[in-house]
Amino acid sequence: MLTMHPVVLRGRAGLALPPEEFAARVATVQAELAERSLDALVAFGDARSYAPLTWVSGLVPMLRWAVAVVPAAGETELYVAMPGAREGPAMRKLAAVGPVALIGALPAALARFDRVTVAGLPAMRAATEATIRRATEVIDGGDRLLGELMAVPSQSERELLRAAAATAEYAAATIEGAYAEGATASDALLAGDFAARKAGMHDVRVLWSLDGGLTLRPFNVAVDIRPKPLVFYLAVETGGYWGEALRSLDGRAHLALAPIARLGLWVEEGVEEPLAPGFYSYRACEESGALRSRTVEVA
Repeated sequence: MLTMHPVVLRGRAGLALPPEEFAARVATVQAELAERSLDALVAFGDARSYAPLTWVSGLVPMLRWAVAVVPAAGETELYVAMPGAREGPAMRKLAAVGPVALIGALPAALARFDRVTVAGLPAMRAATEATIRRATEVIDGGDRLLGELMAVPSQSERELLRAAAATAEYAAATIEGAYAEGATASDALLAGDFAARKAGMHDVRVLWSLDGGLTLRPFNVAVDIRPKPLVFYLAVETGGYWGEALRSLDGRAHLALAPIARLGLWVEEGVEEPLAPGFYSYRACEESGALRSRTVEVA
Protein backbone atom coordinates (compact mmCIF):
# COMPACT_ATOMS: atom_id res chain seq x y z
CA MET A 1 0.00 0.00 0.00
CA LEU A 2 2.82 2.43 0.75
CA THR A 3 3.99 2.32 -2.87
CA MET A 4 0.57 2.80 -4.45
CA HIS A 5 -0.23 5.87 -6.47
CA PRO A 6 -2.09 8.62 -4.56
CA VAL A 7 -5.14 8.20 -6.77
CA VAL A 8 -5.46 4.64 -5.49
CA LEU A 9 -5.06 5.66 -1.86
CA ARG A 10 -7.50 8.53 -2.20
CA GLY A 11 -10.17 7.03 -4.44
CA ARG A 12 -13.79 7.99 -3.91
CA ALA A 13 -17.02 7.12 -5.67
CA GLY A 14 -19.14 10.24 -5.20
CA LEU A 15 -19.96 13.37 -3.26
CA ALA A 16 -19.58 13.36 0.52
CA LEU A 17 -22.41 15.91 0.90
CA PRO A 18 -25.79 16.09 -0.87
CA PRO A 19 -26.00 18.21 -4.05
CA GLU A 20 -28.43 20.54 -2.27
CA GLU A 21 -25.61 21.61 0.04
CA PHE A 22 -23.55 22.87 -2.88
CA ALA A 23 -26.54 24.48 -4.57
CA ALA A 24 -27.10 26.55 -1.42
CA ARG A 25 -23.41 27.51 -1.26
CA VAL A 26 -23.34 28.58 -4.90
CA ALA A 27 -26.50 30.65 -4.44
CA THR A 28 -24.80 32.43 -1.53
CA VAL A 29 -21.66 33.05 -3.59
CA GLN A 30 -23.73 34.40 -6.48
CA ALA A 31 -25.55 36.81 -4.19
CA GLU A 32 -22.19 38.12 -2.97
CA LEU A 33 -20.92 38.48 -6.54
CA ALA A 34 -23.98 40.49 -7.54
CA GLU A 35 -23.52 42.78 -4.55
CA ARG A 36 -19.90 43.43 -5.56
CA SER A 37 -20.65 43.81 -9.31
CA LEU A 38 -18.45 40.82 -10.12
CA ASP A 39 -19.07 38.41 -12.98
CA ALA A 40 -17.63 35.24 -11.45
CA LEU A 41 -15.65 33.57 -8.68
CA VAL A 42 -12.71 31.42 -9.75
CA ALA A 43 -11.82 28.77 -7.14
CA PHE A 44 -8.54 26.85 -7.39
CA GLY A 45 -7.54 23.64 -5.62
CA ASP A 46 -4.98 20.85 -5.86
CA ALA A 47 -4.35 17.59 -4.03
CA ARG A 48 -2.69 19.39 -1.10
CA SER A 49 -4.72 22.59 -0.76
CA TYR A 50 -8.27 22.40 -2.02
CA ALA A 51 -10.63 24.21 0.36
CA PRO A 52 -11.96 26.89 -2.07
CA LEU A 53 -12.45 24.42 -4.92
CA THR A 54 -14.05 21.77 -2.73
CA TRP A 55 -16.37 24.20 -0.94
CA VAL A 56 -18.05 25.34 -4.14
CA SER A 57 -17.90 22.11 -6.16
CA GLY A 58 -17.41 19.14 -3.83
CA LEU A 59 -14.37 17.98 -5.80
CA VAL A 60 -11.29 16.93 -3.81
CA PRO A 61 -8.52 16.56 -6.41
CA MET A 62 -6.97 13.12 -6.22
CA LEU A 63 -3.89 13.79 -8.29
CA ARG A 64 -3.38 17.15 -9.96
CA TRP A 65 -5.45 20.33 -9.79
CA ALA A 66 -8.67 21.91 -10.99
CA VAL A 67 -10.49 25.24 -11.23
CA ALA A 68 -14.17 25.85 -10.57
CA VAL A 69 -15.83 28.92 -12.05
CA VAL A 70 -18.98 30.15 -10.34
CA PRO A 71 -20.64 32.73 -12.61
CA ALA A 72 -22.91 35.40 -11.16
CA ALA A 73 -25.77 33.50 -12.79
CA GLY A 74 -25.87 29.93 -14.03
CA GLU A 75 -24.19 26.62 -13.24
CA THR A 76 -20.75 26.10 -11.76
CA GLU A 77 -18.19 25.14 -14.39
CA LEU A 78 -15.26 22.80 -13.71
CA TYR A 79 -11.92 22.85 -15.54
CA VAL A 80 -9.62 19.94 -14.73
CA ALA A 81 -5.91 19.39 -15.34
CA MET A 82 -6.02 15.76 -16.36
CA PRO A 83 -3.70 13.84 -18.68
CA GLY A 84 -6.40 12.69 -21.09
CA ALA A 85 -9.77 13.71 -22.47
CA ARG A 86 -11.67 10.76 -21.02
CA GLU A 87 -10.83 11.62 -17.39
CA GLY A 88 -12.48 15.06 -17.56
CA PRO A 89 -16.11 13.92 -17.87
CA ALA A 90 -15.49 11.33 -15.14
CA MET A 91 -14.99 14.21 -12.70
CA ARG A 92 -18.71 14.98 -12.98
CA LYS A 93 -19.43 12.04 -10.66
CA LEU A 94 -17.16 13.56 -8.03
CA ALA A 95 -18.45 17.12 -8.16
CA ALA A 96 -21.71 19.08 -7.99
CA VAL A 97 -21.18 21.12 -11.16
CA GLY A 98 -22.56 21.70 -14.62
CA PRO A 99 -20.16 21.73 -17.59
CA VAL A 100 -16.79 19.97 -17.22
CA ALA A 101 -13.85 20.69 -19.53
CA LEU A 102 -10.08 20.33 -19.62
CA ILE A 103 -8.02 23.19 -18.25
CA GLY A 104 -7.02 24.34 -21.72
CA ALA A 105 -10.54 25.71 -22.19
CA LEU A 106 -10.29 28.01 -19.16
CA PRO A 107 -8.87 31.15 -20.87
CA ALA A 108 -11.67 31.28 -23.44
CA ALA A 109 -14.26 30.69 -20.75
CA LEU A 110 -12.94 33.54 -18.60
CA ALA A 111 -12.67 35.92 -21.53
CA ARG A 112 -16.44 36.37 -21.54
CA PHE A 113 -16.26 37.99 -18.09
CA ASP A 114 -15.21 41.57 -17.40
CA ARG A 115 -14.41 41.24 -13.67
CA VAL A 116 -13.72 38.13 -11.59
CA THR A 117 -12.32 37.40 -8.16
CA VAL A 118 -10.10 34.44 -7.34
CA ALA A 119 -10.00 32.13 -4.30
CA GLY A 120 -7.05 29.83 -3.71
CA LEU A 121 -4.36 32.23 -4.90
CA PRO A 122 -1.78 31.22 -2.23
CA ALA A 123 -1.75 27.64 -3.57
CA MET A 124 -2.17 28.48 -7.25
CA ARG A 125 0.49 27.76 -9.83
CA ALA A 126 2.09 30.94 -11.15
CA ALA A 127 1.30 29.93 -14.73
CA THR A 128 -2.37 29.43 -13.88
CA GLU A 129 -2.61 32.80 -12.18
CA ALA A 130 -0.97 34.46 -15.19
CA THR A 131 -3.45 32.74 -17.50
CA ILE A 132 -6.39 34.04 -15.50
CA ARG A 133 -5.03 37.59 -15.33
CA ARG A 134 -4.44 37.66 -19.08
CA ALA A 135 -7.98 36.49 -19.78
CA THR A 136 -9.91 38.97 -17.61
CA GLU A 137 -9.63 41.62 -14.92
CA VAL A 138 -9.01 40.10 -11.47
CA ILE A 139 -10.40 41.92 -8.44
CA ASP A 140 -8.69 41.15 -5.12
CA GLY A 141 -10.60 39.68 -2.19
CA GLY A 142 -11.69 36.24 -3.40
CA ASP A 143 -10.04 34.34 -0.57
CA ARG A 144 -11.46 36.73 1.99
CA LEU A 145 -14.96 36.52 0.50
CA LEU A 146 -14.99 32.73 0.45
CA GLY A 147 -13.32 32.52 3.85
CA GLU A 148 -16.16 34.48 5.41
CA LEU A 149 -18.75 32.21 3.81
CA MET A 150 -16.88 29.08 4.91
CA ALA A 151 -16.44 30.24 8.51
CA VAL A 152 -19.73 28.84 9.84
CA PRO A 153 -20.19 25.14 9.03
CA SER A 154 -23.62 23.83 8.10
CA GLN A 155 -25.26 20.90 9.85
CA SER A 156 -24.06 18.55 7.10
CA GLU A 157 -20.52 19.82 7.50
CA ARG A 158 -20.67 19.37 11.26
CA GLU A 159 -21.72 15.76 10.78
CA LEU A 160 -18.75 15.11 8.49
CA LEU A 161 -16.39 16.79 10.96
CA ARG A 162 -17.73 14.64 13.80
CA ALA A 163 -17.37 11.50 11.69
CA ALA A 164 -13.78 12.37 10.79
CA ALA A 165 -12.90 13.15 14.41
CA ALA A 166 -14.45 9.90 15.64
CA THR A 167 -12.60 7.88 13.00
CA ALA A 168 -9.30 9.54 13.89
CA GLU A 169 -9.80 8.55 17.52
CA TYR A 170 -10.76 5.03 16.46
CA ALA A 171 -7.64 4.68 14.29
CA ALA A 172 -5.45 6.05 17.10
CA ALA A 173 -7.00 3.54 19.52
CA THR A 174 -6.26 0.77 17.02
CA ILE A 175 -2.60 1.83 16.97
CA GLU A 176 -2.50 1.93 20.77
CA GLY A 177 -4.04 -1.52 21.02
CA ALA A 178 -1.66 -3.08 18.51
CA TYR A 179 1.34 -1.46 20.19
CA ALA A 180 0.22 -2.64 23.62
CA GLU A 181 0.03 -6.19 22.29
CA GLY A 182 3.68 -6.07 21.17
CA ALA A 183 3.49 -4.93 17.56
CA THR A 184 6.37 -2.95 16.12
CA ALA A 185 5.80 0.76 15.57
CA SER A 186 5.44 0.22 11.83
CA ASP A 187 2.90 -2.57 12.17
CA ALA A 188 0.89 -0.62 14.71
CA LEU A 189 0.80 2.50 12.54
CA LEU A 190 -0.21 0.44 9.51
CA ALA A 191 -3.02 -1.11 11.53
CA GLY A 192 -4.34 2.35 12.31
CA ASP A 193 -4.00 3.49 8.71
CA PHE A 194 -5.92 0.47 7.43
CA ALA A 195 -8.58 0.85 10.11
CA ALA A 196 -9.25 4.43 9.01
CA ARG A 197 -9.46 3.49 5.36
CA LYS A 198 -11.75 0.57 6.12
CA ALA A 199 -13.99 3.00 8.01
CA GLY A 200 -14.44 4.95 4.78
CA MET A 201 -11.90 7.75 5.07
CA HIS A 202 -10.71 9.12 1.73
CA ASP A 203 -7.25 10.07 2.89
CA VAL A 204 -5.03 9.19 5.86
CA ARG A 205 -1.81 10.99 6.85
CA VAL A 206 0.51 9.64 9.54
CA LEU A 207 3.56 11.38 11.02
CA TRP A 208 5.76 9.73 13.63
CA SER A 209 8.82 10.44 15.72
CA LEU A 210 11.86 8.35 16.60
CA ASP A 211 13.32 10.97 18.94
CA GLY A 212 10.61 11.55 21.52
CA GLY A 213 8.78 14.23 19.57
CA LEU A 214 11.71 16.38 18.46
CA THR A 215 11.16 15.59 14.80
CA LEU A 216 7.97 14.40 13.15
CA ARG A 217 8.43 12.59 9.86
CA PRO A 218 5.99 11.19 7.32
CA PHE A 219 5.42 7.48 7.96
CA ASN A 220 6.63 5.99 4.68
CA VAL A 221 9.05 3.23 5.60
CA ALA A 222 8.69 0.09 7.72
CA VAL A 223 11.30 -0.50 10.41
CA ASP A 224 11.37 -3.23 13.06
CA ILE A 225 11.60 -1.07 16.18
CA ARG A 226 9.60 -0.08 19.27
CA PRO A 227 10.74 3.44 20.24
CA LYS A 228 10.07 4.80 23.73
CA PRO A 229 7.97 6.80 23.50
CA LEU A 230 6.20 6.18 20.20
CA VAL A 231 4.94 9.63 19.20
CA PHE A 232 2.55 9.88 16.28
CA TYR A 233 0.15 12.30 14.65
CA LEU A 234 -2.69 10.92 12.57
CA ALA A 235 -5.11 12.88 10.35
CA VAL A 236 -8.01 11.42 8.37
CA GLU A 237 -10.13 13.10 5.71
CA THR A 238 -13.58 12.54 4.25
CA GLY A 239 -15.10 14.88 1.72
CA GLY A 240 -12.50 17.54 2.45
CA TYR A 241 -13.07 17.51 6.23
CA TRP A 242 -10.30 16.42 8.58
CA GLY A 243 -10.15 14.78 11.97
CA GLU A 244 -6.88 14.40 13.86
CA ALA A 245 -5.38 12.57 16.81
CA LEU A 246 -2.08 12.84 18.70
CA ARG A 247 -0.53 10.23 20.96
CA SER A 248 2.57 9.48 22.97
CA LEU A 249 2.76 5.74 23.75
CA ASP A 250 4.99 3.86 26.18
CA GLY A 251 6.52 6.99 27.64
CA ARG A 252 6.16 10.73 27.84
CA ALA A 253 7.22 13.00 25.00
CA HIS A 254 9.07 15.99 26.40
CA LEU A 255 8.55 18.34 23.46
CA ALA A 256 5.40 19.86 21.99
CA LEU A 257 3.90 19.40 18.57
CA ALA A 258 4.30 22.33 16.19
CA PRO A 259 1.69 23.34 13.62
CA ILE A 260 1.55 20.85 10.74
CA ALA A 261 1.97 23.37 7.95
CA ARG A 262 2.14 20.73 5.26
CA LEU A 263 -1.40 19.51 5.93
CA GLY A 264 -2.87 22.86 6.81
CA LEU A 265 -3.75 21.50 10.24
CA TRP A 266 -2.69 22.67 13.67
CA VAL A 267 -3.09 21.97 17.36
CA GLU A 268 -5.88 24.14 18.72
CA GLU A 269 -5.18 26.09 21.87
CA GLY A 270 -6.66 24.85 25.10
CA VAL A 271 -6.50 21.13 24.33
CA GLU A 272 -3.64 20.12 26.61
CA GLU A 273 -5.62 17.64 28.67
CA PRO A 274 -7.16 15.58 25.84
CA LEU A 275 -3.73 15.20 24.26
CA ALA A 276 -1.93 13.98 27.38
CA PRO A 277 0.50 12.45 27.91
CA GLY A 278 3.13 14.54 26.29
CA PHE A 279 1.41 17.10 24.08
CA TYR A 280 0.81 20.76 24.77
CA SER A 281 -0.74 23.57 22.81
CA TYR A 282 1.32 26.16 20.96
CA ARG A 283 0.42 28.82 23.53
CA ALA A 284 1.37 26.69 26.52
CA CYS A 285 4.65 25.81 24.86
CA GLU A 286 5.46 29.47 24.26
CA GLU A 287 4.66 30.40 27.84
CA SER A 288 6.85 27.64 29.26
CA GLY A 289 9.77 28.35 26.94
CA ALA A 290 9.89 24.72 25.82
CA LEU A 291 11.12 23.80 22.36
CA ARG A 292 8.57 22.92 19.74
CA SER A 293 8.73 19.94 17.42
CA ARG A 294 9.32 20.53 13.77
CA THR A 295 7.69 18.74 10.88
CA VAL A 296 9.87 17.38 8.10
CA GLU A 297 8.11 18.17 4.83
CA VAL A 298 7.92 15.78 1.91
CA ALA A 299 9.77 16.93 -1.18
